[in-house]
Order: sequence, then structure tokens, then C-alpha cells
Amino acid sequence: MNPHEVLDVIGMTNNDVFTAKQHQVADISKKSANAVVVNEVKNLSPEDQQRALELAQKIDILDTASIMEYGKDTQSAVSNFADSLPSETKTANVDELGSQLLDIVQHSKKIELRQPGWKSTIMKLPVIGKLINHGDQVRRQYSSIKANVDDIVDNVNQTKTQLIDRTKLLDDFYVKNNEQYKELLVHIAAGKLKMSELEQDIIPMLEANNSEGDPLKAQKIYDYKESLHRFSKKIGDLEATAVATLQNAPQIRIIQNNNIVLIENIQNAVNNVIPIWKKQIVMFTSLSDQKAASDLEKAIKDATNEMMVRNVEMTKENSIQVAKQNERAVIDLATLEKVQSELEQTLTEVSRIAQEGKRAREDMSRSLQQLTARVENKLTIGNYSTK
Repeated sequence: MNPHEVLDVIGMTNNDVFTAKQHQVADISKKSANAVVVNEVKNLSPEDQQRALELAQKIDILDTASIMEYGKDTQSAVSNFADSLPSETKTANVDELGSQLLDIVQHSKKIELRQPGWKSTIMKLPVIGKLINHGDQVRRQYSSIKANVDDIVDNVNQTKTQLIDRTKLLDDFYVKNNEQYKELLVHIAAGKLKMSELEQDIIPMLEANNSEGDPLKAQKIYDYKESLHRFSKKIGDLEATAVATLQNAPQIRIIQNNNIVLIENIQNAVNNVIPIWKKQIVMFTSLSDQKAASDLEKAIKDATNEMMVRNVEMTKENSIQVAKQNERAVIDLATLEKVQSELEQTLTEVSRIAQEGKRAREDMSRSLQQLTARVENKLTIGNYSTK
């Protein structure tokens, strides 16, 4: 038995019930128990109210498949729109933009601002070549940085274009999100109208017409209640989705505003900051050439004075050394005295060693004679005792 048959059993047509619902929307005070449901509809625009009423009339609460799919179309519109976006727009590039802007700063810091050590440079020939090479090195560094900055500016401009496109897409996404929210409200209102119809009209009438306790009618009433329970959970899910969809709206606008801020910052960097940097690069290169020329002049003068001082110091040192060596004897007196002292010590030591050696030999001779006498004595005693 479908819903139309049930209505026929209780003596009402589907249109009769639906007409009653329209009257309920028009006059809230007639059924205070349905005040929340009525408000769900009255908060909609007149067009959406009519759509909700028509949608509620089409809901077949006993059709499990259609109830499971109820509200699915409200989700698919936004999902299909997101799937239709180009893949490159889905990839966040804010980190890449930050890296590019940081590259500009890092490249500007790579220039070697230190001037060479002029004293060490002067000691290495050619002096002028070393100094000029440093100026060329600074200019080459700035030329390389200028080229890198130009490349980075191109990349930043591309990122800016992507952000502008992303902001436009978010406008479309915002519209789709609002449309989804309105569709959810229509489905929720229609669902609650249908639930109210079942709770207030259909199920009570079925129960009133089953006073005799017909098991088939009782089963039908049970089926309606179970379907109503499942459908109420579906409406609860749609309400939660509606809240989340409503929250998406300010989030989309925040993202758009952030994109606009980034775009304005990029525009400011490209139009104002980068040109200032380039002018500073030209000015610094000129100042670097001036400093190199000034340092070159100073280095040459310092080197001249340094060499003159060094030469006169060497002249003084060499003259004193030559004069001292010229006045020295072939052999210094101290040397002769040292030789005589060492010679006397040598002779004395040799004589002492000779005397000690003589006494040692005499002592050794006496000891040998004693040893010989003792051996002979032993031999004589031994021959006598063997006869």
C-alpha cells in the first residue's frame, strides 16, 4: 500500500492533505504544535516556499531508495563545480609566492660589500689590476642580481595573475555555495512538512482506522514510523550540512580578502619597491666605482710612503751591520779565551784519567798474583792427598 492508498483508506486524497498544509503555512496559530515547521517554510522566499510545498508532495516516505538519496542533488552542484576547476588552481601557491619574494631579498644581500685588503693587495702585483678587478666583480654581481630580480618579478606577476583568477573563481564558488544553502533549506523545509504531515495526520488517522487490531494495518503503521525515524535522521544531517554551508560563506570571503591583500602587496612591490631597488643598484654601482678609484689613489700613496719608510729602515739596518762587521777581528778574544779554557780542562781531565788507570792496573796486578798463589796452593794440597 503506497501513501496514496493510505490516504484513500482514511478518506482523504493527497491533494486534500497538501491543501491543508498550505493553509497551515498561511495561518501559524491554527496548529501551534507545527510552529517550528511552519517557520521553516515562512522563512523562505515565496518561490522557495512553493518549491518546498511541491517537493514535500513528491516525497514517498516508504520508498527507501528515494529517501536514502534525498538531498543528494544539493551536494553534487558544489562538488561538480570544484571538480571542474583546473588542477593548477587547486594547488596552494602562497608559500611559493613567499619564497619568491624572499628570493628577491636574499639576492640583494649576496653582493660582496667588503672592499679588498689594500695592504695585502699592494704586496701582490699587479696592484692596479687587483683593484680594477674588484670593481668589475661588484658590477658583475649587480648585473646578475638585476637579471635574477627580473626573473623573480616575472614569476611574481604570474602568481598575481593566478591569485586574481583564483579570486574570480571564489566569486563563482560563493554563488554556488549560497545556491546550495538555499537548496538545503528548501529540502529541509519540505522534509519537515512531510514529517509533520505524517506525525499529525497520516499516522494518527491510520491508527484511528485500526481499532480492530488488524495485523497488516499495524505493520503498515510500524513501517511508517520506522521510515519517519530514518527520514528524520536524514533531515538532521541536512540541517548540519546547511550550517556548515552557511559557515563556508564567510570563509570564502576571508580567503578572497587575503588574496586581494596579497595581490595589492605584489602590485606595490612590482610598481614601487622593485624600481627603487633597481635605481639603488645603479647608484650603488657608481658609488662603488668612486670608492674603488678613491681607494686606488689612497692605496698607491700608502704604498709609496710604506716603501720609502721600509727602504730607509733597511738602509739604516744594513749600514750598522756592515760597520760592526768591519771593526771585528778575525777571531774574537772571547773565542780564544773559550778555546784556552776548554783546552786546559781537557788536559787536566786526560791526566786524571791516566793516573786513575795506572792505579787500577796496579791493583789488578796485585789481585792476579794473589789469585795465582791460591790456585797453586790448591793444586799442591790436592797432589799430596792422592798418593
